[in-house]
Amino acid sequence: MGQKILIVDDEEMIRDLLMDIMDTLDLQNTAVSNGQIALETIATDPEIGLVILDMNMPVMDGRDCYHQLRITYPTLRVILSSGMDQDETERQFKPDPNLFFIQKPYSLAKISEMIRSALTI
Repeated sequence: MGQKILIVDDEEMIRDLLMDIMDTLDLQNTAVSNGQIALETIATDPEIGLVILDMNMPVMDGRDCYHQLRITYPTLRVILSSGMDQDETERQFKPDPNLFFIQKPYSLAKISEMIRSALTI
């Protein structure tokens, strides 16, 4: 897996904001609007090494997308992004050293720190 970041969020404003953040961090990135498109994108782009995945989306939500990713790409790093309480979100997933959580809304500093942490494991 590479260092390219895939942003998966149904809100265009958030996708654009995250893409701008990635650009300021000089990180390659691409963005899609749901989990189904994310799975298709990852299957065709081996450079993707990190996924920032929104939990609540139409077509395929973050939970279903994450579980599909784990079947095919068990070591792919994933940051789950949710407006839900972090403790509640973490209880829904098995311990995974390649899984990170960030609660919305998040600051530029917090998401930047989370991305750096996820890319250096």
